[in-house]
Parts: sequence; C-alpha cells; structure tokens
Amino acid sequence: MVLLHVLYNLGVSIKVAHCNFKLRGKESDEDERFVHRFCLKQKIDFYSKSFDTNKYSISNKLSIQMAARKLRYDWFEKLLLMLEYNYVAIGHHLNDSIETFFINLIRGTGKKGLLGISEINGKIIRPILSFTKEDILKYAKENKIEWREDSSNKSIKYLRNNIRKHIEPFKNIPNFYNGFRKTIHNLSYEYLVLENQLKIVIKNITIKKSINPFIWKINSEILSSLEPIIINLLFLPYGFKNLKDLIRFLNTQSGKQLFSKHYRLIKDRNCIILTKKYLINKKVYNIFDLSTISDPIYMSFSISIKIDKLATASVDLDMLKFPLKLRIWKKGDYFYPLGMHNKKKISKYLKDEKLSLLEKEKIYLLVNSTEEIILVLGKRLDDRFKVTNNTKNVLNININNYECW
Repeated sequence: MVLLHVLYNLGVSIKVAHCNFKLRGKESDEDERFVHRFCLKQKIDFYSKSFDTNKYSISNKLSIQMAARKLRYDWFEKLLLMLEYNYVAIGHHLNDSIETFFINLIRGTGKKGLLGISEINGKIIRPILSFTKEDILKYAKENKIEWREDSSNKSIKYLRNNIRKHIEPFKNIPNFYNGFRKTIHNLSYEYLVLENQLKIVIKNITIKKSINPFIWKINSEILSSLEPIIINLLFLPYGFKNLKDLIRFLNTQSGKQLFSKHYRLIKDRNCIILTKKYLINKKVYNIFDLSTISDPIYMSFSISIKIDKLATASVDLDMLKFPLKLRIWKKGDYFYPLGMHNKKKISKYLKDEKLSLLEKEKIYLLVNSTEEIILVLGKRLDDRFKVTNNTKNVLNININNYECW
C-alpha cells in the first residue's frame, strides 16, 4: 500500500494487479476487496486473479510458497503483454532482502545467492527495496495509509518467517541495516566483475553454441587449462555441483558422460558437449505412400526418369518395398555404403565419420519394409538402391533442415 501510495503521488501511470491465492479463506477475500475499494476510490484500474494454489502446489510438486511465486509471476508477465506496460513494481523492502540472504546462506549458495533480492530483474522492479520495514511503517503512519496484515507472516512453518523471528533481536545493533546495505552493494559489484570475466572465458572456450536445441560445444584443451574455481562457476548453473567429478570428467576418454538433474556433459575427442537431457525417439514412422511428411523430419518426394541434381538423394524406386520406415539407428544395423560392395555396421560407419555421441543419437535411417537400409539421413546412400543405367523410375528425396547435431 505504501508502494501504491508513492507511485500514485508521483504521477506514474499505474494499474494494480492483485493475486488471491485462496490460502487464508475469508481473510484472502477481504484483502482483495480492501485493495479493490482503494483503487475504485482513486480511479486506478484494478485486475485480480484467484488461484487454487494448494492444487497447483500438489500437481507440480512445489512448496506452497514456490507455487504462489510461479503463479503470480506468470500472470504478471501475461498482464504486461496484454496491457502493453513496461514494468511490474513489487513491494519488497530491505528486510526481505536480508532474509533472502540468510535463506540462501543456510541452503548453501554462491556469491549470487548472497546478493539478496535484486532491485531490477528484467521487467520486475522493486522501488522501495533500499528502505527497511520500519521506514515503511513510519511512512504509512505519517501519511495515514491503511493496510492489512497477512496472518501467515507469523507462522514459523515457513523458513522465511522462522529466520525473521531469529534475526529480529539483531536489528537493534547500531549500523545493522547500513552494514547490510554496504555488504550487498560490495557483493553486487564483485559479482558484476566476475560475470564480465566469465563472459570473456565463455567466448574463448566456445566452439559452437545453439539455443534451440540447446547445445554448447566447448574446447576441452582451453577448458582444462582454467583454474578449477572457474570451471566450477561455468557449470554450476547447469546443476554440476561436484568439482572433483568435473575435473575427473575432463580427463576421461572420448564417449564418457556426466549427468546433472537436467543436463549432461559428453566428452568428445578435443571438445566437451553440454546439452539438455532428453529421451531418444525410438518410434518407427511408417511411410505408406510418397506424400510429404513433416514428423519427425520434413521429407518430400518426386518421381522422374532421371536424377534431380538438387535432391538430397535419388534412389531406384522399383527397388523399394512399402511401407518404408523412418527410425533411429540401432545396434546391429548394417548397410552397403554407396560405392562399396561389402556391408558395414552403422556403428562402425558413424565412428569412422568421427561423429560425437550426441550426433550419433540423432541419426535417422530410411528403411525398406524388409529392413534393408536405403539411406543414412544426412550421410550416405546404400549402394543396393542407387540409380543405374537399368533404372526406369527414379525417386528423388528432399530433406529440409535436418542436422544430425
């Protein structure tokens, strides 16, 4: 309410968004009505949304506090787009930031976690973050601002409330708040310097990086020459917390992997590949006719009496037996590479092609109904299906935007 009063009196163009998490029965509803009445009186546009927070918490396996946080910030983001406004102003204050400092300290954190709450985070701003709760209460009383107290703030079942209770006596220590302000400011500056240095390091070690899908190919020689603490900081955001495992992994042989909860590292000759964990698509796609397909790969077909030089591959149509199959290669698969009369295992062929483990996992095969391999997509045609002087009907195959990595 103090934040609303300040912004309103500054003449800032504002609208109010109120979340009702339905966690305190009538009290939650009264909070909503209280804010709504104020906005009606001051002629401020008011938006409210009710959430079944308990249900969302259970179905998404989140704590009540984390569920409420996810629900409100997702809604705020949608409101920003709908209303075409620039920022969401949140009423966090210095006490909240100090509590966050201790929460992160107890849970185990790096320097970023000790920064408390940030004043600006994208389109989220916190205009009164540098003021204490006492400052805000004093302002409210002096300006006769009404407010409502959230009864759940007194419950010690929440970690934040428990910490608040235990640090309360320290607030009377001279320079307590100023000391924290200074500490957070210094840590923020040091963190900024470190972030800039890490950006330089990331640029130096990166061979290739893509966002969708997320794949980061890293020069392992340069990476291995870095200080262990830098290596730790590079991979900590991806869930790799054990430095000893990381160092050991850098010295393993090609093909080895290291996993975090959502990511994996792959050792591949002179590089390291970081990617998200995913399930290999083992589904077999049947092609009953020569209609264009888009799943899992875009493929189109045309029939002619000669090879189309612009086609990805051209095969003897009369050698094919429908339905054709499109699938990921598997152990034991073999084919006769174009220009060769001896068969070769797909696994050996891909190894000779020096493909990484990640690239190998994404290799699709076009297969006859009788399981003979026609084409290793993006790589090589089987010699048995090539176009010859005796070919009467040529099937030209076009494959768009297919990369095995």
